[in-house]
Amino acid sequence: MGLWNSFVGAVTSANESAHADRLEKEFDDSTNKLFALDRTMIYEVIRLFLDKKQDILTESKNWSQDGKISVANVLRTKARQTFDLNMVEGYALWMTSAWLENGARSSNPKCYRMWKDLDETVSP
Repeated sequence: MGLWNSFVGAVTSANESAHADRLEKEFDDSTNKLFALDRTMIYEVIRLFLDKKQDILTESKNWSQDGKISVANVLRTKARQTFDLNMVEGYALWMTSAWLENGARSSNPKCYRMWKDLDETVSP
């Protein structure tokens, strides 16, 4: 049983590390592109993100970690579908998904840093 638990722990750790690496790449790529937009668009993205974040804070109190990750994946997919026709909405959805998933995976130091950056630097 001990060997099995060690194996499961190693696989879980590797999986979380892979997700953290993916999220970090998305975070770096998206924030670089976001902050290349004009200031008015950036302010609108942040305003929409804060609205969406507040809605999720209210709704997510009863969500599991997996539930938060599932919602983040739905938001990320919606962001990709929206982006070409509405960049502001697309970036706001992406930021919300990144904030939510990184918060759900915050036991990983990379995810915690990204969650903290989104949670604190973009506050009203």
